[in-house]
Parts: sequence; C-alpha cells; structure tokens
Amino acid sequence: MKNEARGETGGGDRLLFPDLLRSLAICLVIGLHTVSSTVADGSLLGTRVWWTCNVLGLVCRAGVPLFFMISGYLLLSDPRTADPLSFYRRRLGRLLLPFLFWDAVCYLLRGLMGGEALSLKVFLQELAERGSDDHLWFLYQIFALYLLAPFLRMIVERARRRDLWVLLGVVLLVPTVLRLVNIVQSYLWIAPFKTPIEGYVGFFLLGYLLGTGETAPGTRYFSCVLALLALVGAAWGNRFWSRPDRMNLFFNEGYALNHYFTASAFFLLARSLETRLGEGWRKTAAAASGLSFGVYFCHMPLLRIWASLLTRWGLRTAPLPYLLCLFCLTALSAALVAWVFSRLPVLRRLV
Repeated sequence: MKNEARGETGGGDRLLFPDLLRSLAICLVIGLHTVSSTVADGSLLGTRVWWTCNVLGLVCRAGVPLFFMISGYLLLSDPRTADPLSFYRRRLGRLLLPFLFWDAVCYLLRGLMGGEALSLKVFLQELAERGSDDHLWFLYQIFALYLLAPFLRMIVERARRRDLWVLLGVVLLVPTVLRLVNIVQSYLWIAPFKTPIEGYVGFFLLGYLLGTGETAPGTRYFSCVLALLALVGAAWGNRFWSRPDRMNLFFNEGYALNHYFTASAFFLLARSLETRLGEGWRKTAAAASGLSFGVYFCHMPLLRIWASLLTRWGLRTAPLPYLLCLFCLTALSAALVAWVFSRLPVLRRLV
C-alpha cells in the first residue's frame, strides 16, 4: 500500500498521473455521495434538479473505478506483487488498522446521530459483512482484489496483451455485457452462468492495460467521444426505465459499461499530462493524493453532519445551491481532518 499510495511503480519513480487521478477520484466520490439521494428520489424524477444530479452522478461514478484502475496499474506493474505472502503482509497490514478505526467511528456516530442503540454484536456482524457505513464496502472489495493481485501479476507477466484484453472480456461478459443486453431487451433473459471472476477485477486489469500500453493521441480523443456518448445514453436510460414509484437506475450499477468508458477517458487524459505539467503540479498533486485515503474514510460521517446542520439552518430549500454547499463543506472538512491526522505521529497510520 505504501508504494501504491505514493503513486510509484516497482522501480520507485514518482509518477504524476496516478496522483492526479487519485485526487480527482476522491472528489468524484464525494460528489457522488452528495447527489446520489437526489437521483434516487422518485418524486424529483424528470425535474431540472434530477437531471442535473443524474448527469453529475454518472460522471462521479467514475471515481471508484479510477481507484481500482490506479491500484491495478501500480500493483500489476510491480514485480514484488508476485510474492503472495510478502504482498499480503505489506498491503493488508497497512489497511487493517485504519479500516477498523474508521468502521468503529462510523458505527458510533451512527448511533449518536440516529439514536440507534449500540450493540457489540451488531457492530461485529456488520464488520463481518460490509462495514458500518455504506462507503466502507470499497475496503472489502480492495481486500478481495489484493487477494487476487499476486496471481494476476503472474498472469500479466506471461500473457500477451491481446490475451489480457480477452481476459478482460471474460470478466465483463456476465456482469456488464449480458447485463446490458438484458436491460435493453426483455424478450429473453440471458444468464447462462454466474460471472467467473468478480466484476471489479475488470477495472483492475483495465488500469494495467491502459497504463502500460502505448497510447496514440487519437485513442485519447476517441475514448472521450465514447465516454460522452456513454454518458448521454446512460442519463437517458436512467430516465427511460424509471418511474416515480419505481426507480430503475440500471446505469448507476458498479459494472455498467458506461463507467468503463468514463473512467478510461479520465485515465488516458491524466496519463497524457505526465510529461506536460511542471514540478509545481507534481508537488500539489502528490500532496492531495496523499490525503485521499484519509478523506475517503472520513467523508461520509462528515457529509451527514453537514447535511444535518444545513437542514437545521434552513438552507435546503434551494436544492442545487444546497448540494454545492454540501459538497464543498464535506470536501474541505474531510481534507482538513485527513491533513491533521497525517501531521500527528500517533494518528498518521489511521490515514
């Protein structure tokens, strides 16, 4: 996790574009959690506020895929990843303490803010499944990807690039491709077998493929066009298949094809800046990237606190200004918390 958080390859050279992407990704994640409840509100379906949040939410859903893609690029490019026991000791050990701390914080705050009776059994049961807050599912998925990473590294060492693209297609076949086919047509539900590999592995592999291959300028432009078309199609699809009493936001799902196109465009654009930005940009991006881990952990409790305060202050009557204010306050306060933790030796390991 150390080299990954620093945006380094196995050779130890600091890279700019993973830092840029990680800084962007955490902003997108906060943006997503700011607007997601508005998109899911059937009473707002078709309104200007809903359409704005629908489009912004689809863009922001590239945040988590970008985190997976960054990890895939850095870890699968690192020869040390191929040693499973050493890799597990480094990566899982680095994640475990901050995860346990922030999971406990989220559970305690949920009890204090929601009036929920605290229970050790409930806490442990949630810990054994998906955590005490919605955003913590990401850490469980990272754990799963880390378990696979040494063996994926062995595959990418030996496989041809075209074979890796085929493997990516195998990963996406059921949760992404057939899922889209079944959404578009309802005549025949096609589900011959369950996905052979968990779908988020696709982002992991894609990050490695896009990060290590030669990319022509035309490819970057083409990826942006695909991302824009996918965004328009997904926004329209969310509206078309939804009703006020039944919100079918199919294109918000984690494996949706539009997320692959959007995240790929961001990834390639950031990579194209690797040699174009100066040292000042590198230092700024590195500093922001270094806070992203802590910001991810603490942003959801802070978002709920700010939402409660803004509601109490009567600032929720204008939805779009309210959401903008909520995003800014959450992002700034989460960055401040992460920065303070990072400056104190006793708390540094928690972010």
